[in-house]
Amino acid sequence: MPLKTILVDDSLISLKTLEFILKENFSEIEIVGTFENVAEASLFIHTNAVDLLLLDINMPVKDGFDLLKEFPDRNFQTIFVTSYEEYALKAIKAGVTDYLIKPIKLPEIQAAIKKAIQIHNERYQYKPHGKISLSFIGGKAIFDPEEVIYIQGVNNLTKVFLTNQRRFMISKTLKYFADLLDDRFFRIHKSYLVNLDFVTEISYDDTAQVTLRNGVELPVSRRSVKLLKDAINKRSIH
Repeated sequence: MPLKTILVDDSLISLKTLEFILKENFSEIEIVGTFENVAEASLFIHTNAVDLLLLDINMPVKDGFDLLKEFPDRNFQTIFVTSYEEYALKAIKAGVTDYLIKPIKLPEIQAAIKKAIQIHNERYQYKPHGKISLSFIGGKAIFDPEEVIYIQGVNNLTKVFLTNQRRFMISKTLKYFADLLDDRFFRIHKSYLVNLDFVTEISYDDTAQVTLRNGVELPVSRRSVKLLKDAINKRSIH
């Protein structure tokens, strides 16, 4: 599964150059957004799953470190791409994966991306053929993302509901799964993440709700209704 990656740099030339290098050399990377300022990048990260961030430091209004401060418990990795060497120690303290100096040299970015992929795979324990292995209360589950119908967040725990009436509880947050799983999964509510392939109906009464293929009905937050429709339409087009 490619790492969902965004690029942030106030220089459009730098953005396009970096995007070209990544697309030409790294099939393991999927660029899901490019941004010229911290505000737009921050909004995207808050509403989308991101695995890797390639980030400039010196930018107007807010810089790269300001962006990282907005996500103290971040589930994505960061590679700084900057013209300045003097922030390297600060970057290490901020917990970034690597620190590259412009102009970018291919061997250096290859080493940085390789390191990011290794960390990502170890963190999320990906198995062959796209399977995921997660320890849960009472054992370990190995499953395909396609088997997940929906996930319910309960405080800092989650209940994962799979096909064939399988379920388990795991000590991970809902955001953990939102960042881990691909774009077929949509967060319809602060407490629920659903597999769009299992959604059969969106209905409205006093509140919006979705009906899943197994008959389960789940609430949809008011702000998520339009985004949910757009996500379903996008999948149907593809």
